[in-house]
Amino acid sequence: MILSGIREKNLRKYIERELSKKDDFENRFSESKINSILILSDESIGHNVDELISNVLGLEISKVKLLIFKENKDKNLVSDIVVSQKDFGFFGKLKNAEHQQMVSLKYDLLINYTIDNYYFNSIVASSDAKFKVGFLNNDERLYDFMISLKDNNISSFNKELKKYLKILNKI
Repeated sequence: MILSGIREKNLRKYIERELSKKDDFENRFSESKINSILILSDESIGHNVDELISNVLGLEISKVKLLIFKENKDKNLVSDIVVSQKDFGFFGKLKNAEHQQMVSLKYDLLINYTIDNYYFNSIVASSDAKFKVGFLNNDERLYDFMISLKDNNISSFNKELKKYLKILNKI
């Protein structure tokens, strides 16, 4: 229990450091179209959220990458899209080289479907994605755009996201 508190504190410090490094306001709201997406999700949402967002935004499924956070990852489960707290170092960086490479790519859009997940917040903070979207319940400094919904329904979130991305000339 003490270690998890220390780890959480270190994650918060890491997020603060990453946020202090970035300030590219002009790049955030460019009118460049979305061609690649990174989705951060948890296990409750499911594994087909990449297909859903692909259909909603009209992108090929190969352009959408998915990373799922699972509280307790099975030792037998070998997956390049599932991570748990054990996949993160003590200071918030991913241990697995494949996960690091996936996250380090410069995506046009990053969508975080989780709420107050310090591990994924560290990914959002360090990401070089051009446009970052999340729920309003999260730390607003992490995102370029946040969507507020009463029930945090994913299909409603996707509809709102599509509407605002059209307004911003992103799709």
